[in-house]
Amino acid sequence: MYQLTSFLFDADTIYRSLFATIYRGGIGQATARVFAKNGCSIAVHHSSVASQAKANALIEELVALAPGVRAMAFAADLSSYENARSLYDDVADKLGYPDILFSNHGVTGPRIGPEGDMQNVSAEAFEETWRTNTGTGFVVRGFPLAHRSDTVQQT
Repeated sequence: MYQLTSFLFDADTIYRSLFATIYRGGIGQATARVFAKNGCSIAVHHSSVASQAKANALIEELVALAPGVRAMAFAADLSSYENARSLYDDVADKLGYPDILFSNHGVTGPRIGPEGDMQNVSAEAFEETWRTNTGTGFVVRGFPLAHRSDTVQQT
C-alpha cells in the first residue's frame, strides 16, 4: 500500500476526488480509505438495494476517518452504458468532476462462473456480463480526463 500511496500522492499534484465503482470485495473499500486519508472526496458506487447498506457504512467510515472529506454513495446498474453515463453525471453534479476513476465492479452473471457451463451461456448473457464488467468501465474511463485540467492543480 505504501508504494501505491507514494505513487499517487506526490508532492506536486493535488487530487481532490475519486469516483470508485466498488463491488462487494475489500479492494475498492481499501482504496477508498487510502484516498480519503489523503484528502480526496469519495464517490462510492453500489449496484442495488442489497449493497446500499454496505456502501452507506463505508461512507460513514470514510467521513469519520478523514474529517472534512466529502463522501457519498451512488446507486446504478452498470449493465447499461446509459446508466454509467448517468452515474458519472450524478457524481459530477453532487461532488464535482472526479480526478480519478477507480473501476472495481464486476458480476459473474447468473450462469457464468465456477458453477456455470460455458456451453449453456447464450451470447446475450455473455454480452451483458462483458458490458457490465468491461464495457461500462471503458465508457466512463475518459470522463475524468475530459475535466482534468479544471480539477487538478499543480503546486
